[in-house]
Amino acid sequence: MATHQIPEDQWTSFFEVFTERRKGAAVNVEVADPKRGPRMEVSDQSLEAITLSDGAVTVAFASGATHTVPDAKAVYHKTAAGIMSDEVNPDELVEITSGEDPPITLLHFTK
Repeated sequence: MATHQIPEDQWTSFFEVFTERRKGAAVNVEVADPKRGPRMEVSDQSLEAITLSDGAVTVAFASGATHTVPDAKAVYHKTAAGIMSDEVNPDELVEITSGEDPPITLLHFTK
């Protein structure tokens, strides 16, 4: 997988385009905490949108549930097989690092 850090001034447009390409895809949200280890926060929920507001990244799901990453510091996009496409691939993920606890949130696509 190729990994690309998204420049902070491009987060909003990245999330808009990414949401357009992946809306409705099943996603898992996993948080990685060095003290407590990884844990699944959300499983197999349909993606509705990813938005940025006041430094916080919010992932919204079709069910109405949300997961917010406060104080986002970096956003990485790991593409599947080194290319971006409109097909959902379970190897693709979005990683958001945060100044809050837990420090890393991963969005994995399942279908």
